[in-house]
Amino acid sequence: PRSGVRLLVDRLNLSPSGWNLELICRLKALFGVSAQSFLIRLKSLGWIAENAARNIQDALDRHSQETAAKYAYGTEEFLRAIEPAGGAIDVAFWPDTIKEISGENLELRV
Repeated sequence: PRSGVRLLVDRLNLSPSGWNLELICRLKALFGVSAQSFLIRLKSLGWIAENAARNIQDALDRHSQETAAKYAYGTEEFLRAIEPAGGAIDVAFWPDTIKEISGENLELRV
């Protein structure tokens, strides 16, 4: 909410150009939103300078691209990321079993 963000900005004495990626990532958790959502909210309220917002957006985009490549379907990192914490699923089993991923749902096709 606007009042919560305003209170935070005032208490931290943040100027519109004072934002950076680390700060966004630390504070987003207070509101239970993603860094991208928090950045959008700051922009919509006019509480972040355009150049600061652009730099943060560029950093978020780079992170997204690096993460997408690292966790691409079929890589070991992807398979480990979807493995349950108890390790009940044999990672070697997944490449032959998972044939398609669509939308947000994992579809298993044998």
